[in-house]
Amino acid sequence: MYKMIVGEIGKQRQENWNVKNDNPYAVWEGTPYSEETCRISALSSADYCLRNRVDVDWGSVAWKGTAKEIRRLFEAERLNPAGLKNLQPEKDYAVLFLGFQMAAACA
Repeated sequence: MYKMIVGEIGKQRQENWNVKNDNPYAVWEGTPYSEETCRISALSSADYCLRNRVDVDWGSVAWKGTAKEIRRLFEAERLNPAGLKNLQPEKDYAVLFLGFQMAAACA
């Protein structure tokens, strides 16, 4: 199971997008605009639709994207775009692909 999270770019990443920080939740700050469960195919779609890919930690990747780029990604992956309605057109946002294991699979 995977998650795609869209939010404001975190302060540390605003200063240096490629900063080394193993905390995937530090990529964005505040309340996320959208937090959708997605498929592994979202990685390839995000590489195509978004820009400035950076590996955050094992299983987490982040990109920058404008509202138009993010909407294109959500459409390609058939994700619910409702949370994207408040994105400003020309502003960059952080998009985090978060990979996580299900606890039941480890038992």
